[in-house]
Amino acid sequence: MNGLPVMLSKKFCFLRLPLDIDEHEFFLPAEEFGRVVDSLSPEGWNQKGKIHNLTVHRGIQLLSRCREEILDMALGIDFAISPQEIEWVLPHITQAVNSNL
Repeated sequence: MNGLPVMLSKKFCFLRLPLDIDEHEFFLPAEEFGRVVDSLSPEGWNQKGKIHNLTVHRGIQLLSRCREEILDMALGIDFAISPQEIEWVLPHITQAVNSNL
């Protein structure tokens, strides 16, 4: 893997979001790495307001999940869409956009 979200549907794979830390922090000694991880929010975001490469990848992955759901609804063949599925989209997009606040 090259760090980008895979190009497979959520029906075939699930990826956890990467931790929102600097790439160099992965190579810290275990104790220091543990402190870095403990400083993250419960959702895995850094709380210092820094934007790392992985911050961008987390955002892409969150929005990709929403985009995939919209494309499934819009382009699905022989796919019945319920009002509940349509109503699911906006709150989840809003949650993805606001997830780092």
